[in-house]
Amino acid sequence: MRDIKAGEEIHYTYCDPFLPVAGRRENLAPYGITCSCRACSTASPESDEFRQTCLQNAERYLKIYELALELGEGKEDIKKKVVRPAAELRGRMQEEGLGDMSEQFVGVTILLHKAYTKVGMEEEAKELHAFLKTWALFDGA
Repeated sequence: MRDIKAGEEIHYTYCDPFLPVAGRRENLAPYGITCSCRACSTASPESDEFRQTCLQNAERYLKIYELALELGEGKEDIKKKVVRPAAELRGRMQEEGLGDMSEQFVGVTILLHKAYTKVGMEEEAKELHAFLKTWALFDGA
């Protein structure tokens, strides 16, 4: 955790960030909130589609990882089937404003950390470990 500086913006999600922009705006309208966050101000049909498929993709990569372990697949298969697509998903989540401390983002980060560790990508695993330690402090875990 860290101190908040005077004048620093604090972001809090008042609705499901995985909804398309129209749904988020509809949920916020009764409260008189017009959101101008990066995700709402730069929304596009592509970003809306990504948000709608993001969680399913995260679940799919987790299942693929578990199956790969069960079948004893090698490092290269795990990199191809899990590491690359999960890393791309995590990066896109950050671009879409779905990163940082959302539980879904943390779930993808945990999966990626496990996969990095399994395939011997230690430097990448260390970077994610640092993020996860910060999240654990933030979440009170």
